[in-house]
Amino acid sequence: MGFFDFLKGSSSETEKPSNYQTSGQQITLIVDSSYPGDQGGGKVRIDPETMLFLNISPGDLVVIEGQRKTVAKVWRLLVEDWNQHKARIDNFIRTNAGVGLGEKVTIRRMTNEIEVKRIVLAPPEGLPKNVNLAGNPNFSRILIDFPVTKNDLIPISLGMPFVQSPLVGFKIIELVPEDAVLITKESQIDFLEQSYSDPEEISDTSDEGIDCVDQQELDNDQKSQNEGNFNEDPIKIIKIRYAKGEISKEEYEEMEQVLKK
Repeated sequence: MGFFDFLKGSSSETEKPSNYQTSGQQITLIVDSSYPGDQGGGKVRIDPETMLFLNISPGDLVVIEGQRKTVAKVWRLLVEDWNQHKARIDNFIRTNAGVGLGEKVTIRRMTNEIEVKRIVLAPPEGLPKNVNLAGNPNFSRILIDFPVTKNDLIPISLGMPFVQSPLVGFKIIELVPEDAVLITKESQIDFLEQSYSDPEEISDTSDEGIDCVDQQELDNDQKSQNEGNFNEDPIKIIKIRYAKGEISKEEYEEMEQVLKK
């Protein structure tokens, strides 16, 4: 099976998510753990070849579908993970999509990013009562530009003094409008006092970072992306430029033809 045959999955006529406007193109990828620095960031990492296939760039929203549907922001995999048919997502996104490591997800580009007007979050059981949710503006600030769907678990760092800040999953009880997918600075964020009890716990985080590069290497790659310093062959460079949205698909194809001569 060729690379793009793998991406297309078993059928090219798969039903689109009912609540969202997406492009017809889709991919099927194998789930892997997130990079350490991506934990709780709402990101899905894929390679430039996949970005080309979906005609998306870093920062775009996609629908991820396993047993359930959720949304995430796209970013680029590190070079050593390219061409392995994988999507790196953290344990929160895996839980929201209803998938585990090594399982397959279908990813589609979202074409209509509806902003959240109001979102209501419920804390998990066992949250300390002295955590002031509604009165802390930090909680609202860290959620700006975060991708969401109803019934998702959103990771929030409690930021407790003198303690390493844990990521806690808050459940989305209400979204206005219901098909909204992106929190903005204009969104009204409300916290319920009543906690939720979910029989499906968030999957273990101990796998995050296994078989991954360390944070320093990830930071170096991020710096390279920002500065454009790539010690790679020209084809890879233009793939990255296309994936970052610096050149159009037509420009990419024209450059590719020239470089292959």
